[in-house]
Amino acid sequence: MLHASHTRSTVAPPAIRRRGMTLVELAVGLALVSAVMSGLVLVNRTLRLEAAEAETRQTLVVLQHALRAYTDAAVPSDPPSGPVGDALATLQAHPAAAAHLAELDLTRDAHGQLQVLDGYGRPIRYQARDGDRPLPASFVSAGPSGRFGVADASGAGHTDVRRHAADNLYGFELEAPTP
Repeated sequence: MLHASHTRSTVAPPAIRRRGMTLVELAVGLALVSAVMSGLVLVNRTLRLEAAEAETRQTLVVLQHALRAYTDAAVPSDPPSGPVGDALATLQAHPAAAAHLAELDLTRDAHGQLQVLDGYGRPIRYQARDGDRPLPASFVSAGPSGRFGVADASGAGHTDVRRHAADNLYGFELEAPTP
């Protein structure tokens, strides 16, 4: 005779499978996603700043070539004077210089004066050479801070644009010296 105790199985019931994530797994996942996103934001910002600087440098080089073409062919060979709008209009009226300016997107400001923007979206200035300035006439960008003579956005820096360039970009500094 068989006993009832032998007919019963001694195998444990199957384990219940849990679905979803624990709170710790969710927190670790969110931390990883946050770290990756932070890295991507920093890389994006760096790439945009580098692209803006490269665009600004290229614009300044083109403007400097137009200025050089004007002074090489003009009689007298003095560079244009006055604000940037007047200087750009003078260069645009000269065939040799106008050929260089065709590469740029010249716009008009609120007063109808010609202007060209740097890679940061701010107007480029023109500084004419005069008797007390030993440096050549040149186009200049305020650089990343957007303020002339300021090293960074905190306001630290100098106000004498010619002697303390800080983060400013000048056209004449970007040209290779001629032998």
